[in-house]
Amino acid sequence: MRTDPDQNSLNSAADRETTADGGDAARAGGGEVPRGTHDGALPPSSGGSADIRESEDPLIGQVVADRYRIVELLGRGGMGAVYRADHVLIKKSFALKVLHPELTHHTEAVRRFEREAIAAARIDHPNVATAIDFGNLPTGEFFLVLDYVQGQSLRALLEQEGTLSELRTVRIARQIASALAAAHQASIVHRDLKPDNVMLVEGSTESDFVKVLDFGIAKLRTEDIAEEPAITRFGTIFGTPEYMSPEQALGQSVDARSDLYSLGIMIYEMLSGRTPFADEQLVTVLSRHMTDAPAPLANVTPDLSRVFMQLLEKRPESRPASAEQLVQKLDAIPVVGMQGAAFAMPASAQMQALATTETVLALAGSVRAFAAEHLAAKTAEQQLIRSAEPSPQFSLPPWMKRQVTVAGRPLPWVLIAVASGLIVVTITLTLTVGSFFAPGSADTGASATAGPMPETAAKSEAERQIAEWITKASSGDTAALSALEARSEASRTATEWGAIGAGRIHAKRFIEAIDAYAKALAADARVGANPQTAADLYQAALVPESSEQSWKLALNYLGEKGPDLLYAVQEAAANGRAPKIDRKKLRTLADLPDFNRQASESLKLANELAQGKSCQEYRSLLPKAKLYADARSLASLRKLTHDRGCGLLGLRDCYACLRSARTLNDAIDAAKSRPAPSF
Repeated sequence: MRTDPDQNSLNSAADRETTADGGDAARAGGGEVPRGTHDGALPPSSGGSADIRESEDPLIGQVVADRYRIVELLGRGGMGAVYRADHVLIKKSFALKVLHPELTHHTEAVRRFEREAIAAARIDHPNVATAIDFGNLPTGEFFLVLDYVQGQSLRALLEQEGTLSELRTVRIARQIASALAAAHQASIVHRDLKPDNVMLVEGSTESDFVKVLDFGIAKLRTEDIAEEPAITRFGTIFGTPEYMSPEQALGQSVDARSDLYSLGIMIYEMLSGRTPFADEQLVTVLSRHMTDAPAPLANVTPDLSRVFMQLLEKRPESRPASAEQLVQKLDAIPVVGMQGAAFAMPASAQMQALATTETVLALAGSVRAFAAEHLAAKTAEQQLIRSAEPSPQFSLPPWMKRQVTVAGRPLPWVLIAVASGLIVVTITLTLTVGSFFAPGSADTGASATAGPMPETAAKSEAERQIAEWITKASSGDTAALSALEARSEASRTATEWGAIGAGRIHAKRFIEAIDAYAKALAADARVGANPQTAADLYQAALVPESSEQSWKLALNYLGEKGPDLLYAVQEAAANGRAPKIDRKKLRTLADLPDFNRQASESLKLANELAQGKSCQEYRSLLPKAKLYADARSLASLRKLTHDRGCGLLGLRDCYACLRSARTLNDAIDAAKSRPAPSF
């Protein structure tokens, strides 16, 4: 999607992050957007209400440094804004950060911006988002150009999944550790490592491919910052409290081992769904980092438990000495089963290895079967030869010893007679058994006679063949799809049209797939009840050329699933998984009567929470949330747990009216227990 975290992260990171300066709102999104104020009935797009102002943004359409044409706003916050920009010559997309004009003369803000540029440019590693360019706009604002990363933040993944498996946790943690090793080798300490700053790239051949982001508060080596004063105006405690090391919480000098502590917190969260020292009060969180031991996790491999517990040691010297050492420890964990090889092996290579193994096993089985069959044939042949040999106690009469010449070879006359008899018996048995099992014989008792196949049997065979094509085409078999497409359209059933639609989705022929599904649903609306129909319409909805037709079919035929599908598409577009989808048109569809009439109570609630403005308004929604909230409401509900963000410097509690009862916690628990509809 982009270099900055995805939509879920953009809407909520500002609430989670409590750096002294309020966090990099260009990354966190929300510093200038009041919490709870989102446009439309669907999930907010990148940067909350940034979409509303996008058409008024003077930078949209401008060419920066004669080479970066600004295309769209991705996010906006207290430090600046993030745009997608296309290079005018090489036609490649980049993420372009612009510092707010009012901060241009703020020395500490500019230095922090420069730090991110220096750090991201210096680290050359596949798991780090690289800085490409840095400079000033004609109006004086500073800009930074970075890799445009398409994917999902680890924060968004955890909000969706809750917890991750040990294998997936280790795979992600190892890549983060590898990225940190490269940063530390360049004498750069991240100091703000957390799930919001880790992206999982889509389209990579490796599963859960990691990109570490945001070195905006990174600590560089002394010679890089010798001339700059201590950044006291922005506070001496940097980072996000839930992921801070004890020495960082104390405001002490930090080194690479501080990043390893933060990674230990993240591993703990991936395995348990929570950080070990979470609390509503900032002071309590910082205090627990310095004094409390993390609670042990049940059902975690002892080797993995030892690794993250060592990372969470209070004293830096008790943690692994380096990120390279941590990588070695993760490689040695037997949960991988391949001593680390599974981490480096792309998913495609893993599948190829598995297919090769299966092929070898299949060949071995075939060889064994052939050997057994050959042995049985030889045994039968030997038995036949022995049975044909005359018994020593018995002598054939002379007339049976006569020989007949066949094809130039003399053969016993009796052998010819026996063979002829066997042929006659075989033909007789074949006709008898065939008549017994012929279609209709069980009902009528009539014997089948030689001649053409009856019409009913031919029809049954044709239907069986079509049914087989339907099954195979639905699974992506191109030959079966071609066979169905070759049939006359007038003779196709709704089921056939549905199978053709599914097959075309597999073949990435999305416009033709939607045409087939439209005909299937028009012929029989019950096709919409098939889960594959909704899944295929969702896939087509993520593709610009077929998205609008897919949305309309979903609303017309999928019932309650239709609005759910639109919500999921809007969420995918906001998270960057479908960057070319017209989100404004989606919001227009969401205002249609059909959408509101068909939407489930859970979806209606998610939209109400996303549009909420006042504490009293949220308070009135919480009882309903306890009944209907699902995972789609989690981000909005979790925002309400933070006790700052309003008033001067954002230090006042925006939602004080929710603190007197457990209603909010009950609503969050309910939302966690109900997964969002998936496609």
